[in-house]
Amino acid sequence: MARIELDWDVMWCPRHIGPYKPKWPAGATVGMLRLFQAAAAMPAVIAAASGDTDRIPAALARFKPVCCFVSKQVLDQIYAETLPSPS
Repeated sequence: MARIELDWDVMWCPRHIGPYKPKWPAGATVGMLRLFQAAAAMPAVIAAASGDTDRIPAALARFKPVCCFVSKQVLDQIYAETLPSPS
């Protein structure tokens, strides 16, 4: 099984990671995993990785920051699922 390492700078830009900052790191890691799942399923990423899981990190780097590559709807869903509740 392949080991996949995710780089914060590849996955998130400063603007889109911003909503996690007030309660850092609550929700941020799970949000990054959800972002990875969404991006890794996109046809452009699959094609860039040539279907090889070992190539997924390099493929994602081609679309960095990934948060700006996925749709606003996907990003909003990730936020809804992972941002901590305001206190």
